[in-house]
Amino acid sequence: MEAKKKKGQRKEEILEAVLGLLGEMPLSDLSTRKIARRLGVTQPALFRHFRSKEALLVAVVGRAREQMGRRLEGLLKEGGEPEERLLGLLELVLGMARERPGLPRLLFHDSGEDREGPLGRALATLVSMQENLAALLCKELGLGGAERSREAARRLVALVQGTVLQGFLRGVSLEPREEARGILELFLHGARGMGGARGGERGGERGGATQVSEEAEGVGLEGSSLGVLDVRPLLAAGEDPLERILLALERLPKKGVLVLRAPFRPRPLLVLLEEKGYRLRVEQRGDGLFEVLIQGSEAPEIEDLRGLPAPEPLERILFLCSKLEHGQTLAFRTPRVPRLLLQRLEEKGLCAQFQSLGDDTALIMIRS
Repeated sequence: MEAKKKKGQRKEEILEAVLGLLGEMPLSDLSTRKIARRLGVTQPALFRHFRSKEALLVAVVGRAREQMGRRLEGLLKEGGEPEERLLGLLELVLGMARERPGLPRLLFHDSGEDREGPLGRALATLVSMQENLAALLCKELGLGGAERSREAARRLVALVQGTVLQGFLRGVSLEPREEARGILELFLHGARGMGGARGGERGGERGGATQVSEEAEGVGLEGSSLGVLDVRPLLAAGEDPLERILLALERLPKKGVLVLRAPFRPRPLLVLLEEKGYRLRVEQRGDGLFEVLIQGSEAPEIEDLRGLPAPEPLERILFLCSKLEHGQTLAFRTPRVPRLLLQRLEEKGLCAQFQSLGDDTALIMIRS
């Protein structure tokens, strides 16, 4: 445990050194040799933690995203009106740029073909994270529907980036609160003056982008009350998944459950979902993957049967189903996909759906 802790501390020291050097020199001048020299270690010692300069930079961006997520979580928990939260978001982004001048240097570097590489995608995800939260707040401010709010958010984040770049090029330190107020005042004046979306909202953009990984199976139930959304492919493509998650939840019935999979704890999202009345259960798996069970406002409590040996889960479900009254719904997480159970339930005249979770476990929902 101590060795693992020291390894984590060493990685933090390396990332701090990279950010410090990026604040002093162009990205093209940064090398693993200079990083190792700053830390007082050899290059082979550095490569034991990160296999290349690119891997180092991707880790720097990932760390910034995690730090921003934690700060956004705190900001959202404070409550307040959408305009106050939007101001807080802008101040937070400007503040991080001031604290870590190496981050703007990374963001504004001429990446060329690297825009499609790991570093380009990581940077795109960092920007997309800001745009998606800003779009949600713009929509709450009444600046238009989903498409109009996305466009407004993109332009707002561009204003922030331009302000940071100007300060960067002039070599001046910006005051985050003052700059954030000026940007937001200018933005809202223009956005409200335009009087809503230009040309209306275009339909059909949602398409299949918000589809869950697979359809739930079952008997006697129309539509799906269960689903899985793995956001790792979106993140790998450089897209923050907030908007996709919210769109998927719009399709979920109030009695439904969506299983969200992410490689990190989605802190700002959890705050937003709790505010919207969803019940949440967060679990971190051994491989570092986070699973969030998002339950609709009318969804039944999920009984976890994974710790029971066979055939106890089956017996437990059948016992509770024998006491199920008309209109009631039960939900379980089982240690395996309950295909034989579905046949038993169908014989009893009960409606059921199950959703395989890909780790040999499943969610099952049963209604009389």
